[in-house]
Amino acid sequence: MRQHQLPTFALVAAFALAICSCGMRGGSSQTIISGLGGVNTGSSFGSLGGGGQTSEISGTKLIASAPGITPTTINIGTIQDISGPVPGLFQTSLDGVRAWVAYENAHGGIDGRKLVLDAYDAGLNPTKYSQAMQQACTSDFALVGVMSTVDNAGAIQGQQCGIPDVADNPTTPQAAAGTNVFAADPSMPNEYPNGWFKWVKQNFPSVVSHAAIMWPDISTTQLTGERLMYTAQSVGFKFVYKDATPPIEADFLPYVESMKSQGVQYFAWQADYQSMARILQAMQQLNWRPKVIDTTATAYNQEFLNTAGSAANGIYLTLNIALFSEAKYNPAMQTFLSWLNKAVPGHPPPDIFDVYSWVAGMLFAQAMQQAGPNPTRAQVISALDSIHSFTAGGLIGSIDPGNRKASPCFEVVTVKNDKFVRVYPTAPNTFDCTTGTLYTDPQIPPASISG
Repeated sequence: MRQHQLPTFALVAAFALAICSCGMRGGSSQTIISGLGGVNTGSSFGSLGGGGQTSEISGTKLIASAPGITPTTINIGTIQDISGPVPGLFQTSLDGVRAWVAYENAHGGIDGRKLVLDAYDAGLNPTKYSQAMQQACTSDFALVGVMSTVDNAGAIQGQQCGIPDVADNPTTPQAAAGTNVFAADPSMPNEYPNGWFKWVKQNFPSVVSHAAIMWPDISTTQLTGERLMYTAQSVGFKFVYKDATPPIEADFLPYVESMKSQGVQYFAWQADYQSMARILQAMQQLNWRPKVIDTTATAYNQEFLNTAGSAANGIYLTLNIALFSEAKYNPAMQTFLSWLNKAVPGHPPPDIFDVYSWVAGMLFAQAMQQAGPNPTRAQVISALDSIHSFTAGGLIGSIDPGNRKASPCFEVVTVKNDKFVRVYPTAPNTFDCTTGTLYTDPQIPPASISG
């Protein structure tokens, strides 16, 4: 079949991000819906205003208490795949970190110290990632907002040097297993939230016995696909069709024809949104589609809508972040978008990775507050270990970063008239946090830093 010209290695990047639990997942006035039908509120922003660049806070003299800290500055590192075969892959992740750093510095920094950002580009290259981790271990107090498909290359280094690493989302089991690694979107290879599948079963009961799933034939996406499939099966789904596609597939028509012949009514794709757009266009060409189409949270961006066109209308995706279109109801989202615009003029349309980087920064800030004015790396890691409910002021459904547990909270979004529209819960700025749980699959081994 005719294929794109990007090498297979490059496409690993586009697919590896699918290992995240971001498909399902707060805080000023955020409301959390209980069950399918109670209300809890979110917590605070998690930011710190240090009151300017001083060498003393509340009578405590500020010192160089750890690598990357001086009495007036804190060096923060971040690593993304920016260059290489897929230019700009995680540019939005870096943009989110820049927005957070600008916000903190405008409010006095952290513990009265200015944040200095050191941005490292892994470029989809394990050697470059390892070199970036080595430099960060030496020069930076902590890592914030890391998003790279080769994060396993620095997992052991990072754990050995003890650098706090508050990532967007670890994309490999090795990184997820690091005792120094925490995340805005925690993800373990053998765990997956099941709330979405329970919602589908209640609202579209006829589709459960005619499910289908596809994933690109790459180890990370196979793991993600199996994790999703096993979780769905645990609540009663029956898969009548599953297939692994070539890493780069231009023609999805044969796959769609096969699903049609099998009577598929629910279809899941959890890899790159570009391929999802081509699958939807193939369905449109055949004038057939399943009743429920479940796509990855990475499709929550304007570029996906532009690529898929009218074929995207009617698809579903589940999110654990507040919706951009509902910012007027969410002060935390307003603050994030405002500082993204200030710090990164002309940035691409925001997506989940901007948000997760900002959330990672807020989580780090809260840990710094708990660790005291002259923290060590070990004290910050201990503080992060102790945080078991965090919403970044209402930007996300509550996560348990200390236990590396993803959020059971989710909201359902569809595309209508070429725009993302809330479906469930119906009230703006709400999540369902009680219908689902984290399903642990016995068929998938837990994360291990040694691979």
